[in-house]
Amino acid sequence: MPLVKTPRPELAFFTAHGSAVYDLGISDDRGRSKRLTGESSTGGINPALFTSVSWSPDGRRLAFAGGPGSQSGGLTDRTNIYTIDAGGSNARRITNVGDAAIPVLSPDGRTIAFTRLSHAGRRFSGSLWSVGTDGSAPTQIAAAANLEILTAGSFSPDGARLAFTRATLKPQSLEIDVMNADGSGEPTKLIDQARDPAYSPDGSQIAYSSSADHNGRLCYGDRCFFGGELYVARPDGSGAKRLTRTNALDEAHPSWLPSGARIAYQRGVVFQNAEAMSIFEVNSDGTCAHTILKGIGRGPWYSDPAWRPSRPRTGDGRLSC
Repeated sequence: MPLVKTPRPELAFFTAHGSAVYDLGISDDRGRSKRLTGESSTGGINPALFTSVSWSPDGRRLAFAGGPGSQSGGLTDRTNIYTIDAGGSNARRITNVGDAAIPVLSPDGRTIAFTRLSHAGRRFSGSLWSVGTDGSAPTQIAAAANLEILTAGSFSPDGARLAFTRATLKPQSLEIDVMNADGSGEPTKLIDQARDPAYSPDGSQIAYSSSADHNGRLCYGDRCFFGGELYVARPDGSGAKRLTRTNALDEAHPSWLPSGARIAYQRGVVFQNAEAMSIFEVNSDGTCAHTILKGIGRGPWYSDPAWRPSRPRTGDGRLSC
């Protein structure tokens, strides 16, 4: 199926607004947005909290985690992987496991990598799985140790490799690893103190978030950490270049515009006991950062941007400062 063509570049996102109402939406690069499904609509699929959204390669459907019931972000939530049309219709459940999160569609559109969260007693982990977009052949592709969570970030453009985040809860650590997408062989560490890997459209770079520079601390209640900054590096993790230079902000979840000219990302700032999030974009060389969707105080907040695959058009170039 051919790529869609939209008047302006578009991205999918999650939004929290009102009294903790959580929705999935689409916006163009000028911030004109609409909601697709979620808690503000009747009979929709409610997105899981703290997850991600991924586009089919033709830009016509999205994959996300959620369920028809209330989603609180707790371990008792029953979540599965769903796909939905870009217009918000024809939601389809792909998994039936009740513990699925963070889906990433493969470049050929045939499979979805996702995390399954397991908790029993004092054991808690998140392993990597894959499933066909028709719900077939669910397969574990990477096992997680206790207190370790593996989350898919991005397939290489040829679909052969999968970059993912390995988070260890105790002692706390983060790293980006890479593995064969079919689960064969052993994963290898790519970048330390980093998360949220995203291959560029031509495969020549990986964008990611890293706190390696310790550029300001953020504290939510009794949890404190260094804010993430946006970086790019070669696919083997070498040649790292920092794109953002902000103090005590948390920048994460980069997504490349299909042209490769710009990167959208999430920026968080401490608000009371939480993180108020906005969506920004920046040229791929780190210049001309620009707000797309601005989060404020008690909301709305915007997170987890994902650029929509599309045919080339006016508006796909670099930002002007």
